[in-house]
Amino acid sequence: VLAASAPEAGPPPARDGRVLVVDDNADLRAYLKSVLEPHFEVEMAEDGQAALESLRRRAPDVVVSDVMMPRLGGFGLLRAIRSDPTLRATPLILLSARAGEEASVEGLEAGADDYLVKPFSGRELLARVQTQLTMYRLRGEAALQLGRELTLKEAVQARDDFLSVASHELKTPLTGLKLHLEMLERMLPAPVRAQVSERLSNTRKQAQRIGALVESLLDVSQVASGRLQLHREPTEVMALVADCLAQSREELERAGCALTFEARGPLHAQVDPVRLEQLVRNLLSNAARYGASRPVELQLGDVGTHLRLAVVDHGMGVRPEDRERIFGRFERAVSARRFGGLGLGLWVARQVVEAHGGGIAVTDTPGGGATFTVLLPRRAD
Repeated sequence: VLAASAPEAGPPPARDGRVLVVDDNADLRAYLKSVLEPHFEVEMAEDGQAALESLRRRAPDVVVSDVMMPRLGGFGLLRAIRSDPTLRATPLILLSARAGEEASVEGLEAGADDYLVKPFSGRELLARVQTQLTMYRLRGEAALQLGRELTLKEAVQARDDFLSVASHELKTPLTGLKLHLEMLERMLPAPVRAQVSERLSNTRKQAQRIGALVESLLDVSQVASGRLQLHREPTEVMALVADCLAQSREELERAGCALTFEARGPLHAQVDPVRLEQLVRNLLSNAARYGASRPVELQLGDVGTHLRLAVVDHGMGVRPEDRERIFGRFERAVSARRFGGLGLGLWVARQVVEAHGGGIAVTDTPGGGATFTVLLPRRAD
């Protein structure tokens, strides 16, 4: 008769971390191992010196160590661990027969993570080890996250520094190119100038486009580093906005956008005229890009102590979930494959508005499209 075969043993239970038990008493080591081994991978050492050698071969997640041992006691082991840069973060629980608050404080002041007085229950030991293991892992995750954040911060700073240097370096040859184009146009005989006037005009436009991109990159580096400074002065805003329209008219015409300008004036305010012009041109450029072949309206007025500027387009509009995101750096409401640009215009616009102490928001245009509304205080605080 064949004996019934024993059922196959299942896989061993998963163990949550590795614990090094250090004690010169063999019976206590065996007891600690019996308590911990169902839950953790356990390695044992008979004194602090043997434990230190084991630690340097393979660092555990938690060390549980007796205080009184030959060769190297618990406090000596603790000092050695804390002085080693590769081991100093390892949690250590001291075990001692010395009871009382003074003994516990002594152990914790020496750098131990916990102090357990003999005799103790298996449940208490398990709870203390699990707590230290959890805290150790949380500290590790926090350190990794901090490292990632520092790396990201350094990368962003390097990018901004590069943009600043690159934009400054690009401005010099670009200025030279524009001057040479003007000189060339003046030097050409009238008949030749007439023949190449269209090509010269296109070249100037491309140079202006490159110049606008360089200025955008310079704005990014200045704002990101906190170097965006306003030079406020009394400004007749309606005249300034009218000049902006004249400069933007060609871009709007190329986009097929008929422009309407509504204003009540004169409107005076203490603003940075260069930055205000940049704000208006960015908003108009955005309207031409995303509202092509449709009308664009620019409204200028006042609301109490604030200027109100609104650019209204009848294009694709902005979804509610994108209305905050589009003001971010290098952000846009749609794919960059469909529309050009760096995704900086609205970000720079918000920085200019907020530097003036104002606000900017986007809402739906009745019938479709987007309306960007800016409120700026007329007087500086």
